[in-house]
Amino acid sequence: MSENYEILKEKMISALEGLRLCAEAQNINGVSKEILSEWIPKLQKEQFQVMVLGEFNHGKSTLINALLNTDILPTGPTPTTGLIYRIQYAETESIQVNYPDRTENISRAELKDYSIDSDKASKQIQGIGIHLSSEFLKENLVFIDTPGTNDINAELNELIYHYIPRADLIIFILDCGQPLKITEQRFLAHKLFSFHRNRILFILNKADLVTHEELRETEDFVVRNLKKIFGDITFFRPAAPGRTGARN
Repeated sequence: MSENYEILKEKMISALEGLRLCAEAQNINGVSKEILSEWIPKLQKEQFQVMVLGEFNHGKSTLINALLNTDILPTGPTPTTGLIYRIQYAETESIQVNYPDRTENISRAELKDYSIDSDKASKQIQGIGIHLSSEFLKENLVFIDTPGTNDINAELNELIYHYIPRADLIIFILDCGQPLKITEQRFLAHKLFSFHRNRILFILNKADLVTHEELRETEDFVVRNLKKIFGDITFFRPAAPGRTGARN
């Protein structure tokens, strides 16, 4: 099985290289560059890309920090993430700010200087790459942290929509205190509807800030309205003793 997989992978890489050469011959340089810098490396490294989306201040960066047992991503009560962060494994920690024509290495302490209100969060920045020595990332797992979907400019919009079809899984964070607002429903219907629903995971965050009854009402509201957009979905609730945690 593993031999067949490796053969298939090599064939796909070879086909992509042929496609890249065709694009180059036709002067479609954007496609050629994308194949060389993204598609082929992703196959070679067998990376699984998890993109975290949601409106600002819903806890996207906090969730990633918790999963990776780190505090490297800036968090706070006001919007902090103004750029796209790509977090992946490396034995030695490093952080790179990616510009169209260069890469600049910065320290962890300097990362907060690139928050949404900072002068350093230039529109010229294409993203920030973070390499961490985290066991959670070791098996080629890559997290993509994004600005709030309701607080991004045209340039960031383009970058986010560029990443969406390339993600293997999308985690969409909802706020229990203001669940599935009209702006979120529009974003899901217009931007994620064509994305396979089995590759979208919705997380209802800040559930500890509401009562049990409010949480149940919120869950029913979210499931009912998500079904209007995506059709049948499966809802998982953390299981209590004696009951299952999933229902349709």
